[in-house]
Amino acid sequence: MKSNKFLTLIIVSIFFSCTEIAEDISVQNESNSTEYQFKNGGLNLDEKLTVNRTTTFISKLLINSGVIKLNVVRDNDAIKYYPTTLKQCYLDDELVDLNDYTLVVVNNYAFLERNPDFKLSFSNNNLFLNSNGFTGIVEDNHFDLFDNIDKKVALILLKEVTISEDNKFSVIQPNDPNNPGDDYTPIASASETCSWWNTITYTYFGNTRSVAESRAGHQMELSQQLHDLGEQQGLNFCEPFGEVDSSCIWDNHGCVASYSVCCD
Repeated sequence: MKSNKFLTLIIVSIFFSCTEIAEDISVQNESNSTEYQFKNGGLNLDEKLTVNRTTTFISKLLINSGVIKLNVVRDNDAIKYYPTTLKQCYLDDELVDLNDYTLVVVNNYAFLERNPDFKLSFSNNNLFLNSNGFTGIVEDNHFDLFDNIDKKVALILLKEVTISEDNKFSVIQPNDPNNPGDDYTPIASASETCSWWNTITYTYFGNTRSVAESRAGHQMELSQQLHDLGEQQGLNFCEPFGEVDSSCIWDNHGCVASYSVCCD
C-alpha cells in the first residue's frame, strides 16, 4: 500500500513538473513571438521619418543649441544625419557640441554612430529601445536607462528627424560659415532681447514634460538669483530671458525643457 502511495506521489509530481515546464516554454515562446514581431514589421520608425535630405529647416530647440543645418548622407541602406553647428550648448549642465554626433537610421532603428548598441525606434506611437540592458517599449520608469549624454542626444536627434517641418524654422545660412560675423542671426524674426552669439541655452532632460520643465525652471531661477546678486556686487553675470520651452518625443514622455541666458 505504501509502495502504491509513493508511486502515485511520484506520478503527480512529474505531472505538475511537466505542467510548469510547459507553461515556461509557452511564456518563452510568447516572448520570442513578441520579439519576432518587433524585428519583422512591428517597428515603424521608417514611416515616421520627415527628413530625407539635407535641410535648413530646424527646430527651435536645435537652433538655440547652435545648429544651422542638418546634413543627410545615404550610405547603402543607412541614412546618416549630422548637424552643422556654429556654437555649443549645455545639456544637463554638460557642454555639448551637436556637431560631434551622427545619427544613423537603418532597419527601422536609430542610433548614434559612436554608440551603436543603444538603438531607438517606434512601435506604433510608442518609443522602443533595443539595448544591452533592456529591450522593449519605454515606459516612464525606464528613463533611467538614458543615463549619459550620448543617449540623450540620440533621443533629441531622433525627435528632430521625425517631427513635421511645420514645427521648424527656415534658418538663414551665413555666407561664410567659418566667419559668419557678429551680427549673424539664424532667424530673421528672432527677438532682439539678446544676440544669438551672446545667448547660451541650457537644456534639461525628463521622463515627463513636468519633470523636464521643473528642472529647467529651477535652474532658471538660480541663474536669475546669481545675476541679481552679481549686480549688487557690481559683477556682470549672464541674465535669463524669455520662458522655459519644452518638447517631448511622444505625448508627454521623453521630454526636454530649455531656457536661455544673455551674456553680453
